[in-house]
Amino acid sequence: MFTLTPTMASVRAAALDVTYIGDLAGCYALSSREGYSNGPRVFSCRSRSISPVMAVLDAPVAGAVGETLGLKLDTLGLMRASIKRLLPGGFAVDLLLDEAERPHLAARIDWLKRRHVQAVDERRHARRWLPHDPHSMLILVGGVELPCFIADVSVTGAAISADTAPAIGAPVVVGAVLARTVRRTEGGFAVHFLGEQKRDTVEQLLAPPPEDRHDMLVSLLAAAEKAFASRGASG
Repeated sequence: MFTLTPTMASVRAAALDVTYIGDLAGCYALSSREGYSNGPRVFSCRSRSISPVMAVLDAPVAGAVGETLGLKLDTLGLMRASIKRLLPGGFAVDLLLDEAERPHLAARIDWLKRRHVQAVDERRHARRWLPHDPHSMLILVGGVELPCFIADVSVTGAAISADTAPAIGAPVVVGAVLARTVRRTEGGFAVHFLGEQKRDTVEQLLAPPPEDRHDMLVSLLAAAEKAFASRGASG
């Protein structure tokens, strides 16, 4: 039977010993949500680091340790994974790849590392970009508050992922910004801000607001809902 010589084995190990540390947008589907009808089954995420063996993800909804999931990351495609450990704001996964898939992934990761400087420069001028901290709070009509994940942001809106899916047209508050749900996305939903924001301050406004501002934001949300309802009735 054919076996790898030490030289061939060391070359293959070196080829797989590559890690990309940086942001990659994506989405995931937890196996525990298969057939789940009371909420979203696919969520947005962001890879903070990835190797051919494992990845560390920022994510809005965590599964259980050992749970399998389908993971799709920009430029890397679709993979199967298993949750290895839970982390604040996300989790680490083992990538469930066969021996033919790992070298292919390693080559893509190596390409990402070489392209990283150019990609950072491109993001500085993008119309939409990945926020520095994707974790925030979402307030729904009625004052319900729950964690959310900001997949990307612009001066006019954002793509949001959470363990809920507001109706199209529903007003919401993301952080301290009043917005309206405009469409579904692969990993959640998109909102349009009720007023264009400034690029250099929008991320600060999208951060979780202080507790003492909660009631004020709920009042703004109720007023927006009333205004939308009366506008619809008159239209």
